Amino acid sequence: MRAATAAAMALALGSCSGPSLDGSLSEAFDLSFSSMLIRRSEKALQLSYLKSEGREVVVAVTVATEGLGLKPGARVELGGEYAPGHPRTVVSRAVDGEPVRTLPPVLKGTLTVDQLPTSGSTVTGDFSVSFGEGGDVGSGRTLFGNFSAKVELAP
Repeated sequence: MRAATAAAMALALGSCSGPSLDGSLSEAFDLSFSSMLIRRSEKALQLSYLKSEGREVVVAVTVATEGLGLKPGARVELGGEYAPGHPRTVVSRAVDGEPVRTLPPVLKGTLTVDQLPTSGSTVTGDFSVSFGEGGDVGSGRTLFGNFSAKVELAP
């Protein structure tokens, strides 16, 4: 039931403009944010939803892009591993008053971008993930959202 609800809401979010975050993870902690940042390196893409003038990371979704086949308009799978022992997607959180958290493994999920993320381009898209078991928060929950921001090269 939770997965069906998440899928329906993710589909509805796909038609909305502007960055957004939602999902059953909101039952575990506040997902409100004030800005977002997209970083790209040779091997990864990171979507960071920020608050407190960028000092706090509400959620960072980091995707290893090796072998992903990222193409404009194509849905790519975020679950599993890109190499043995190396998860395709890691979701983390670092806000004041809480320990830095890496959420449970991503069991399944998708990512879509409107164009390839290159430095200086503005990329729009959406993602959705379902978490597996483990960790101190997030087990069995969902997270989905839209993004739109200028891409920066990761240091």
